[in-house]
Amino acid sequence: MRPPPRLLLPLLLALAALGTGGSAAAAGLTAEAEQRVLRLHDLPPGFQVGDDSGCGQLGIEGADPRAASWVFANRPEGCVYQYERVFAPPGPEVVPPLVESEAILTATEAGAVEGLALAPILASSRTGRHSVPSEGPAPPIGQEARLFHSSDVGVQGRASGNATFLFWRQGRVLSSLLVAGGAPTVNDAVLARLARLQQAHVEAPSPYTAAERDDTEVQLDNPRLRFPIHWLGRSFRPGHGMPAAKLEYAYASNAGIGPPGDKARLEYGQVALDTWTRQSWRRYTASELGRQITTWACTRQFPVKLGGGRAVVFGGYAKGYRRCPSRGPNIWFAHAFLGSTVVAVDAPVCLISGFCGPESGPYSSLRGMKAVLRGLVLRPKPLF
Repeated sequence: MRPPPRLLLPLLLALAALGTGGSAAAAGLTAEAEQRVLRLHDLPPGFQVGDDSGCGQLGIEGADPRAASWVFANRPEGCVYQYERVFAPPGPEVVPPLVESEAILTATEAGAVEGLALAPILASSRTGRHSVPSEGPAPPIGQEARLFHSSDVGVQGRASGNATFLFWRQGRVLSSLLVAGGAPTVNDAVLARLARLQQAHVEAPSPYTAAERDDTEVQLDNPRLRFPIHWLGRSFRPGHGMPAAKLEYAYASNAGIGPPGDKARLEYGQVALDTWTRQSWRRYTASELGRQITTWACTRQFPVKLGGGRAVVFGGYAKGYRRCPSRGPNIWFAHAFLGSTVVAVDAPVCLISGFCGPESGPYSSLRGMKAVLRGLVLRPKPLF
């Protein structure tokens, strides 16, 4: 796991919990801080919550001595949310690819005043080489504010990019916002607008709910995907004694992901869907991974007719036997051929001969595979 982002401290280390889900356990000052950060819905479509998000008490390991002294004296707690752009929807108001919002609460207003005085150190700690950002005029926000510019902040895999930092104070709340990856003037303009939205949460705090930061479908909404997405809806309820399943994870990219040629993966907890284009499917079937089980002598095949295409269910074993077992198959998966794409249901994504193999689930049967195949529908395109 990458270290958490450093907006207000060189090390926001001693977090009570890391990750977007860990904040549910926040309490006291931490809970108050989370109510005052910028929300995912404050940004335009196309952003997802970054891995480097979390809430907790601030630590001092590796911190500048002056910042460490401030933490030791004030015991501040806070939350930081990182928002990363997956795509930019059509329109004139494009937000740069990286936004980070943080809110820190101290026990007293004097503690927040001291924290704001450390702003140059705190901004420097977030740069790639700990360079000293240049200070510029800050927009009028809160009781006092400070703004800094840098060209040394990592953005979307690049070692350095333009960034604008804003630190401001309202009572005992110390807020900060980073906008990075655009031209300096663009970063400044977007930051000023987003800071007003964050300040509204500072002045009228409310819980940041799991539903508000749900970014499960962001990858699927990308209008630049060059292939359709077939899915089971946000939740799948096949009935007939089979359990319901909810969409928990989704990834989609024109560039492909893990297995050869794989373009998208949707995980429903109980079942997984992988998508290929017809062209990239050839890469998969030509690979050792794509040939395992499907080409083995003991694997059974069951054709299934679908409204928009056809499918094949495979029932096999985790080993290529020379003499087939008397017991029935214990590995079940399916390939659905739907227009320009191929959707695999629970297909192995690693070599069985390696360190992992397919796992059985509640749909691991001919009946279960047929239920999933018949539940596949074309996902509507986003209305941007």
